[in-house]
Amino acid sequence: DEAVAAGAAFLVAPGLCEPVVKRARALNVPMVPGVCTPSEIEKGIGLGCRLLKFFPAATCGGPKALAAFAAPYKDRVRFVPTGGVTADTMADYLARPEVMAVGGSWLVKMGPKPDTGGAAAPDLPATEAAARAAVQAASRRTTCGGGSSPSAVEPTSR
Repeated sequence: DEAVAAGAAFLVAPGLCEPVVKRARALNVPMVPGVCTPSEIEKGIGLGCRLLKFFPAATCGGPKALAAFAAPYKDRVRFVPTGGVTADTMADYLARPEVMAVGGSWLVKMGPKPDTGGAAAPDLPATEAAARAAVQAASRRTTCGGGSSPSAVEPTSR
């Protein structure tokens, strides 16, 4: 509720918490819950999710594991791998037809920590440059996943 009240257009979570997914649907806010097993994928599909976060992607086996997990659910769900995805590995994920997008903290470049002892702030120009480089790298791939692509920001009804 707080994220939506603050203006969130969609929600992303590291795990699949049924009450959170149901609340997001009640608020008509798209939700992308995290999954890492076939049982969690099935639970997400059962809750009406057509886009799931594969997290932590590298720890859960990377692109090959995602391909194996996704095979039985072809055309029913797509994925956004995060967690261990890097600039060097994103193309491996994006080459998979079940992958809609990738994400990761590697895109956010931090500035120096202030002398006052506070937390470092994002270096916005460096972050923008990293994001632009990622978009360029993604646009160079020869396939865009094929098939119909469910929207990341569009709730589905069951």
